[in-house]
Amino acid sequence: MKELFIRDGQKWNRFVIRVDRDLKIKDLLIDELNFSVRSISKMKRDKNIYKNGQPAKPTSMAKPGDIIEIEINEEKAGFEGQDLGIAIVYEDQDLIVADKPPFMVVHPTKSHFDGTLANAITYHIGRIGEDCRIRFVNRLDMNTSGLVVIAKNSYAHHKLSLDMGQDRVHKEYLAIVEGIISQDSGTLDFPIYRETEDSISRVVDPRGQRSITHYRVLQRLDGASL
Repeated sequence: MKELFIRDGQKWNRFVIRVDRDLKIKDLLIDELNFSVRSISKMKRDKNIYKNGQPAKPTSMAKPGDIIEIEINEEKAGFEGQDLGIAIVYEDQDLIVADKPPFMVVHPTKSHFDGTLANAITYHIGRIGEDCRIRFVNRLDMNTSGLVVIAKNSYAHHKLSLDMGQDRVHKEYLAIVEGIISQDSGTLDFPIYRETEDSISRVVDPRGQRSITHYRVLQRLDGASL
């Protein structure tokens, strides 16, 4: 497949693909561009799929030489912008990597209406003259500081989320734990489960999701380990 990506500002708003084999358009979108079934359903509702310049359905057949065009309607930002002095570590046309400070929630909740990372990123996007809806690829707990990846468009969010789900993203954390860990390194492999329905705390429980953590002791402190 030959893909030609046409941009409108920072948005992947249109995809142009020259087909090189017989297949259905929906198979092209899923296998070649990794679009989700939900995204394809939205394209169908919005009538944003074209074959050789004519409207087409996802179930339509395409043959070698056909030109398939896909348009994506992006939603606008849904948060109020606030200048919270967030450090931007990296940014390009598709994503932002922000350094979230501790004691800040990622997005507004019932108990945190503002002062969130979402408010800060919305302010940043407006300040640099961009207009897009932000989508968080990863999240951190309120008390945890560290890097958070934010996608500027739905396609970037989908691709990055796939990488996360397929363990293509390597994460490192610094943590101070109570007690002295005798081993210099090791691996924790346990199922983690929400302690209660309304709690953010997690406990080791066979009903939980498998969680693998490789650790290395950097320093042993007075009654604690880094």
